[in-house]
Amino acid sequence: MFTLNRRFTLSLLQLCYWAALFLASDSAMGDGLTKDKKLEVGITTHLGDKQQFQQGDRLTLLITLSDNAYLVLIYKDATNKLEQIYPNRWSAQTVFPAGYFQPFPSTTNPFEFIVSEPYGQEEVWLVASRKPFSELFFKDIKKLHHSSDGSDPPLINQNTMGFSRVTIETYP
Repeated sequence: MFTLNRRFTLSLLQLCYWAALFLASDSAMGDGLTKDKKLEVGITTHLGDKQQFQQGDRLTLLITLSDNAYLVLIYKDATNKLEQIYPNRWSAQTVFPAGYFQPFPSTTNPFEFIVSEPYGQEEVWLVASRKPFSELFFKDIKKLHHSSDGSDPPLINQNTMGFSRVTIETYP
């Protein structure tokens, strides 16, 4: 499990509040976002994919975006519990700039990810959109569970959204 450095763990209720995938509008925003090309996204850790982390380790995610986008990060712990880790109480939904291997949280964020129990195989899911996520996006978290074949969750709109995940192993 990830805990934030301010001794705050995001709750499943917060995740459920932010959980189904409907977007606020179909038009591109006037903030540098485009909808003409597919949104390519990627996520890994500072050590790469499928790495092992020990209790107390700090974890930095590296995010790659082909275009400016809004992000939602969802953490699936070793017991399959889902938690939204971004946006959170310290970081509101904002546009992330396009770029390769952008660290998250950055040194300017007032939180960090620290490995804690439960331990085992865990994932972080990245959902990115050219449009802001509306509250309706987060209505039904069960629809975000993706199939074991690695395909995108069923509510990901391939024209305006991107999905990626990273798997890690944690232990005491």
